[in-house]
Amino acid sequence: MVRRSVARWAVVAVLVAGWSPASAEITAEDKAAARQHFNNGKGAFELGRFADALREYEQAYKLAPLPGFLFNIGQCYRNLDNHEKAIFSFRLYLKKLPDAKNRAATETLIEELQQKAEEERIRKAQQANVPPYDPDNTRPPITDPPPIPIPRPPPGTPFYKQWWFWVPVSVVVVGATSIGTYYAVRPREAELPSSALGVWDLSR
Repeated sequence: MVRRSVARWAVVAVLVAGWSPASAEITAEDKAAARQHFNNGKGAFELGRFADALREYEQAYKLAPLPGFLFNIGQCYRNLDNHEKAIFSFRLYLKKLPDAKNRAATETLIEELQQKAEEERIRKAQQANVPPYDPDNTRPPITDPPPIPIPRPPPGTPFYKQWWFWVPVSVVVVGATSIGTYYAVRPREAELPSSALGVWDLSR
């Protein structure tokens, strides 16, 4: 599998391409320190401590800028799911070492990482509720749906044919009918008895 093969190349790339006659300008002290960082990074990488391995490989590259370290740095970024930086490191590795023995495997890694990076961009765009990256500007813009119109009566309809006119009228008619019915059927009150004082006759 590609994952296992490139893991092996993480070591071979440095040992074969790194300590070459072309790196004679690197001092012996820097080379010894770089080798120590390389060994530390290799051990951390094999234990799955990719962040620690990345720091060691970067320190080694600062001391001895050999192409093989760039491949190892790309491997660390790849395992840390930092696709963009992994692609950058792998491309720089191939640029500095065009005839690398693991060139085909590295190009395969770059293609896989480019696909993952695009999927990650689309997923983040969907989470942010914005349209994904469209270099050709072919996707229609996202707009809000139009508001639902409120139904209105056709023009020219008389007011007495509108529903809102008959609601209060119905309330008044029902109330008047109830009051009339009450007074029509209620029992008549008994006649009050006449006064015992009689009538005051002003002619007397």
